[in-house]
Formats: sequence, structure tokens, C-alpha cells
Amino acid sequence: MLEDSSYAWIAVKTPHFRFYYEANTYAARHFTGLRQSAEEARLHALKILGEQNYTPIIDLFYLDSREKMIPVLGSQPAGWSEHQSNTVLLACNENIRPFHRHEIMHVLSMNLWKMPPLLEAWLLEGLAVYADAPCAGYSFHEIAAHLQREKKLVSLHTLVFRFHKQSDLRAYMQSGSFVQFLYETYGREKFRRLWERGVTRLPEITGKSYRETEMEWRAFLRSLDQTESEVDWQLLIEKGCW
Repeated sequence: MLEDSSYAWIAVKTPHFRFYYEANTYAARHFTGLRQSAEEARLHALKILGEQNYTPIIDLFYLDSREKMIPVLGSQPAGWSEHQSNTVLLACNENIRPFHRHEIMHVLSMNLWKMPPLLEAWLLEGLAVYADAPCAGYSFHEIAAHLQREKKLVSLHTLVFRFHKQSDLRAYMQSGSFVQFLYETYGREKFRRLWERGVTRLPEITGKSYRETEMEWRAFLRSLDQTESEVDWQLLIEKGCW
């Protein structure tokens, strides 16, 4: 990113970040608010992880569009991170909100808690999605309950072992809800053991079989049916939450 002459970076260093943005962009006009959001996201991730501090500096690049990601990544996601180099790239403009919480959680969780043994996408992404709640004003449990009512909630086995075979939005929203359920039902320490040991140890950590844990979560989602509103799926697609 720094060596590519097609970018003209303005750099601002703080105790926790090195921020990069270009002149005459959304990030340049809104830098004060973006900086505050990044700092808040770092503290939020530390709170969820139960950690006191994260000392490495994070290099955070703001790009004015998804297309600006292409020269470096060959693709155009709204956000991207690499924990080894403590680097985060975020697209942001009037129509794209920067996913500070999601990408910063990736960096902190994979460094402070290390990588899950099987690099389980549902767990990595689920925790980052949970950190970024809510999505377009909806909780992830509301969204998962909607999927269940529509009979579009995939099985736990499918979510865990075929995560990237599913629709991105559906898989990310469902994993966010399931991770939140595990974290808030069984507590941070048990959830961390799951992170460190992998999904094969789920029965040991919850004291229930895979099927029983899944049914417990699904029953919780059904308990929301009478109180939660319907979800505007098109709005989720337009907003993007991962």
C-alpha cells in the first residue's frame, strides 16, 4: 500500500494506530470521527476478549471506494485485515460505513487469542460479526430468528464445515448469532476454550452434544418470535454487515 504510487497517503500517527488517507476524500473530511471510531473499536474488542491492552500499532488505511482495493487485493471487499502485519484496510464514503469493529476484532483476536486450530471461518467471522453488532438496526438474533422462520437457517454442521459454501450474508449473520449465543450463555472463558481448541471440543465445553447445543440455540431464537419485528432482507443486502 505504501509503495504503490497510485495512492497519495496522508499519515497520522497516534499511540495505537497509524492512520492513512488521501486528500479530498470522505476520510479526510471526517477523520476526527473515524479516528474516534477506530479507538472505540479497539477498546470494544479488548472488552469482549477480556484483555487489558494491545501494544502493537495498527496500520489503518481508509480508501474512498471498494474499487480502490483492487490494485492491492485483486478484489473489492468493504474491509480487509491481516493480523500478522497489524494492517486494516477499510472502504468508506457517503454510502459505505467503515467496519472498524469487525476488522479490528480480527487483528486483536488472532493475535491475543491466537488462531483457532482449524482456522474455522464460522468462529473467526462470527466473533468479528458479533463485535460489529447491530446490523442495519437489527440484532443478529433477530436476523437469525427471521432466517429460522423462513426455514433458511442452515444446520450447525453445515455452518461449521461448509461456511464458505453458503450465501455470505446468511452465513455471516448466522455465525454472528451463534457466536453471541455461545459467548453470552456459557461465558467468555468457555468461549475462549472453544476458540483455542476448536469445534470438535464443543460438547466438552457446553456439556451437551452438538445437536443439543444447536437445539438450545434454535429454541432461544424461537422465543424471540413474538417480540421481534420482521427483518428487511433487502436493507441488510444494501447496508452490508460483514
